[in-house]
Amino acid sequence: MGSALAALGLVLCLMAPAQDARAQDSLPQLYAEAQRAQSAGDLAAATQKYEAIVKLRPEMAEAFANLGNLYYQQGKNDKARDAYERALRLKPGLAGPHFFLGVIAFGAHDYAAALKHLRQADSLQPSNAQIVAHLGYTEYALSHYPEAVAEFEKTQALDASN
Repeated sequence: MGSALAALGLVLCLMAPAQDARAQDSLPQLYAEAQRAQSAGDLAAATQKYEAIVKLRPEMAEAFANLGNLYYQQGKNDKARDAYERALRLKPGLAGPHFFLGVIAFGAHDYAAALKHLRQADSLQPSNAQIVAHLGYTEYALSHYPEAVAEFEKTQALDASN
């Protein structure tokens, strides 16, 4: 009995690399399917694909960021927040998750958290007018009027149509 279990364990161990290789081979296909679904506006299908991607590659920060974007677009802010925070634990230098965490915090009237994340996003992408505009809104919400005006002026300089 013991040798049969050991043999089964050896077979399972030998099969694991083959399963991992098949899973890695499916990653580009899953990514392409997720992109197609997202482009077609099928956010639920795109979400399912990204959920599969992060299961295959839990170290892939950008996949968590994309998953967060999909949750955010569907109004699933708690799930979006979790995905963005996971992305930032893996790769703290991503501006997008900081931006969206700031927007989510702003919507929840947690202006201090919003300001923290938006400032971080701005430090990573200082020429992004959308980030700067949201900084202005947050400063205004905190009654930091001179800072809000400065951010709005910076937004105008970056994007005259804004």
